[in-house]
Amino acid sequence: MKWPDNVANNNKQNIMIRTAASAYADDTQWIAKSKDEAKAISLIADEFFDINDIKINEEKMEIIVVNSEERNEEENFLKIGKNNNKVLVNKGSVPIRILGVWFKADKGDKHTEDIVKKEISTIVKAIKRKHITHAQAIYIINTVLLPP
Repeated sequence: MKWPDNVANNNKQNIMIRTAASAYADDTQWIAKSKDEAKAISLIADEFFDINDIKINEEKMEIIVVNSEERNEEENFLKIGKNNNKVLVNKGSVPIRILGVWFKADKGDKHTEDIVKKEISTIVKAIKRKHITHAQAIYIINTVLLPP
């Protein structure tokens, strides 16, 4: 690439830069009305990942099914990726975290209460015997317990 070296006399210098591309993607959600629609979305995503040489970690994938009429335990999975890895459907009572928000398929919000109590307990245990100022306590509450 020719880059201006000196604007006054219009000198240009050849610059060559080589860089490796790297990207990180996290918290991708696909929403589908049926298993067939989810399979179709998965195939499109797999093709996109393949074209762009993106590797996905199927072990970190989770599927949550809400209001399913099909309760066949043998069909509670989706094959994803080049290797057709089986990603099992999350049990309805087990919450999953999406962009910092906890969800579960079953009704009720007991899981949310439990998670909040656990997070508060963890923070309290960490600072229980520490001598902190009022300002530090406010900072911890606003940035750790109640992040934006």
